[in-house]
Amino acid sequence: MSAEASPTAPLKLQQTALALIYWEDQKQSAAVVGVGLLWFTLIGWIGYSSVTVLCYAALFHLVARFLYRLGCRILADLNMIQKRPLPEAPTTFVTEEEVLLHLKTVAALVNSTLHAAYTLAVCDCTPLVIKWIFGLYAAALAGKLFGTTGLCFMAFVAAFSLPKLYQHKQAQIDQALQQASEKVVALSVKLGAQAAKYSKEVMSKLPSIPKASDYAAKAATNVKTKAL
Repeated sequence: MSAEASPTAPLKLQQTALALIYWEDQKQSAAVVGVGLLWFTLIGWIGYSSVTVLCYAALFHLVARFLYRLGCRILADLNMIQKRPLPEAPTTFVTEEEVLLHLKTVAALVNSTLHAAYTLAVCDCTPLVIKWIFGLYAAALAGKLFGTTGLCFMAFVAAFSLPKLYQHKQAQIDQALQQASEKVVALSVKLGAQAAKYSKEVMSKLPSIPKASDYAAKAATNVKTKAL
């Protein structure tokens, strides 16, 4: 693979994923949705675990390909079909040039992720922290109501329905999201101001702790009084 063609690989992967969720090829999207529904049926209805489904899927794949290769070899030995040589694996799957081409993008992604993680670790009164608080609370409630499998099923259905809905109702959805974002920011600012005001009120009601200098001044005053 040449260096000029290498940047198209992640782009093709991204374009394929977008084509699936936007139903550009209805047959491929329907096949993916069918497999996903079968997956959730086996897990949520029949009661199989995810590990069991993965093992059965990998087992079926290996057995099918093994029988295909074995059948082709037997038929070729009987001169019923032409012998098909096995494709050889490339010596290099990823070159250093291909990695360096995407190193800048990966570094930017890592830095933005670490910056967000640091903001959450410091937990300052920022819109990001408020969004994570409400998001985690909503995820906890959804997990409690629907369970892990139900939550994943809802995310799967949303991935193949919401992007298509957004494509048709982009202006209305953008306006609603902008209004919701403004309300969240305003709420975070209001909560921060109320928290600061409440902390000041609490601190003002607490008894003040005497300083060491106050004790020294009081002791000096007592000594002068006794001397008189």
